[in-house]
Amino acid sequence: MLDYRSAELINVITGSKLTLDEGEEPVDMCKAIDDIRNEAREKGLEEGKKEGREEGREEGKKEGR
Repeated sequence: MLDYRSAELINVITGSKLTLDEGEEPVDMCKAIDDIRNEAREKGLEEGKKEGREEGREEGKKEGR
């Protein structure tokens, strides 16, 4: 567990978008790291799907010739 200021510093340095409430309980960084990983995984999946759709369209155009 980290205090608010330490967690805020990590948030700024890593570019994370963790929700921090000053004056609340200490920040559970294990959960925060899991949240960051999940967010990155979801973003990667979305980007992969987008690229796959674009490649599929291109293949469809080639087959339609």
